[in-house]
Amino acid sequence: MVISLITGGFDPVHSGHVELIKSAGRIGSVVVGLNSDRWLQNKKGMPFMPFEERRAVLEMMQHVVKVIAFDDSDGTAIDAIRSTQQLFPHQQIVFCNGGDRTGDNIPEHSYCLEHKVEMRFDVGGGKANSSSWLLANWNTRQPSKQLRQTVFTNGCFDILHVGHIQYLEQSRALGDKLIVGLNSDDSVRRLKGQSRPVNGQADRKRMLQALRCVDEVVIFDEDTPYDLIASLQPDIVTKGGDYRPEEVVGYDLAKVVVLPYVDGKSTTRIINHANSRKRVGPRGNLG
Repeated sequence: MVISLITGGFDPVHSGHVELIKSAGRIGSVVVGLNSDRWLQNKKGMPFMPFEERRAVLEMMQHVVKVIAFDDSDGTAIDAIRSTQQLFPHQQIVFCNGGDRTGDNIPEHSYCLEHKVEMRFDVGGGKANSSSWLLANWNTRQPSKQLRQTVFTNGCFDILHVGHIQYLEQSRALGDKLIVGLNSDDSVRRLKGQSRPVNGQADRKRMLQALRCVDEVVIFDEDTPYDLIASLQPDIVTKGGDYRPEEVVGYDLAKVVVLPYVDGKSTTRIINHANSRKRVGPRGNLG
């Protein structure tokens, strides 16, 4: 029986490797000397696939009877040849080389001559492919990551209602992340009066954080969110209503998108409606 020894990193296995194994299989039963992860790290920076995964792939290939690890710390495959001789002491060993290797440019040449190991070159044809070319091409074809768009909006969000939900969902749809600037309790009182807010800032923040469309909530105490916008540096600022973009706080810091409110939906309207019902009181039964 003839043993065809081939060596390499096979990281990852490609069509050139397959042709090498097929061609070596026509000569004899194929033993693969598989380079270590450390060898790949020294040669290419890091292994694309770890040793055990590469071994598992090769062991399933036709013609391959054994995959062996070997000491490649000297940068040669001499230990792979020696190990194969020890595994198959009565068999003829043929050291098969593919690609652009020749008897003049391989360090194993002297060992093979001394120990009567036959060498064959251009097994599997020329170097039509390589793992390095494959990975380099894969890297250049990776889709570039689109710039993530951060959207900012702000408000009191005192009593959460459907108008808020629609507005926040529309804001989130404009980018990859929605940050909500939430007026503090003191800020709401200055804007809306001493009777507001109905819900404290901790509760309002918790309700907003429960929405799928909201990624982050930041409480601010100023009358406007200008300083917060300057700090967060969002790509887009949204505002609900019939404003012109240049009327919106932060128009000079980010792109402004004005979104329509849902007619008839506001916290003030909800509170006024509740108060009017309280003044009327429950209707009594007619006797």
